[in-house]
Amino acid sequence: ASTVFLNKFILTASAFRYPFTLALAHMISCSLFCSSVFRIAPRLRNPDAHKAIDASGTQRCFVISALFAISLICSNGALKSLDVATVQILKALNPTIIYTVGVTTGVEVFSGRIATTVLAICAGVVLSVRGSPELHPNGGIALQLLSIIADSTRYIRLQAMLQSRQVKLDALNVLSMVAPTAAV
Repeated sequence: ASTVFLNKFILTASAFRYPFTLALAHMISCSLFCSSVFRIAPRLRNPDAHKAIDASGTQRCFVISALFAISLICSNGALKSLDVATVQILKALNPTIIYTVGVTTGVEVFSGRIATTVLAICAGVVLSVRGSPELHPNGGIALQLLSIIADSTRYIRLQAMLQSRQVKLDALNVLSMVAPTAAV
């Protein structure tokens, strides 16, 4: 949430109007951060990370990185016209979209109980956002929903790639793989 507040401040209070450039700066700083952490504490680098990226995995990694970049750019674009509370409410849809994409692609198994929970979450989000004053057609909600769909698809693609290679990676190692190519 603190990153969302910082991005909102940058995009509104400082009159910086370039969500793409902000996402690029985010990816470059993440790449530099990961490189620095691995230089300071090399034991944090997972030696199995290279198993996830081979000839076929490289293309998958680029797709995952592109989805990550799309997610960041759209989310930053949405922040130009939505308040942080509305963005956070819409982000509550992430688990529902992840489950839906997972079931659609065969990565997750359909469960009636989980589907009922997903519908309850969707209903809660719709009721919460319905009263928001930002519902005029400025594209902010559409951009945030596109961001959520791209992020959910990225998550499922990453999960499928790692499962197919039987590799377990923590968030820092995944970020070190994805951030440099997302910046490109």
